[in-house]
Amino acid sequence: MKLSDKQKHILRAHKFSAIYVIGTEGPVVYPTEEQISDLEKFLSDPKKRYNRPREINDFLTWHWPAKIGATSNPADNIVNVADGYSFNWKYTMLARIWFPSPGAAQQMVEVMMRAYPEAMRKSWVDLRVFQGREFLEFEIKTLANLRGMNGLDDLEMAETLEELWYQNAKRELGL
Repeated sequence: MKLSDKQKHILRAHKFSAIYVIGTEGPVVYPTEEQISDLEKFLSDPKKRYNRPREINDFLTWHWPAKIGATSNPADNIVNVADGYSFNWKYTMLARIWFPSPGAAQQMVEVMMRAYPEAMRKSWVDLRVFQGREFLEFEIKTLANLRGMNGLDDLEMAETLEELWYQNAKRELGL
């Protein structure tokens, strides 16, 4: 999200903070050592191959890894940092929702971590299915509303910053 200097100043002054979800552009597919062993056994026995064919999913693991975190800086380069962890998969922003305080954003990170119970490693979770940024952002906003918090997507956040700047300018001019 590109912000002007005045918007950045207002964002910092009001201590807005965002929850973000970054992840791969598609599912990550890989075999585990156990699955490789099963595949070798399956291929070595011609009777099994023809009499009881197995699904490809029996020999592969499918995940949609996503990292959930919070930040107060709109210029944080979170995607590139995560991208540096993986030599093979490219990461992108899957969702970002703004909250009025760092505490609210951190609370929503914890809620989202519980919403995706299959934790992978550290603050990475398995989304299983990603239906698009709009739906994931809607899910985060809905979970926030259920907890009495109001989340803002990037467009709503930009509009809020402009409104706060306008109110501040009116106050300074005595209008």
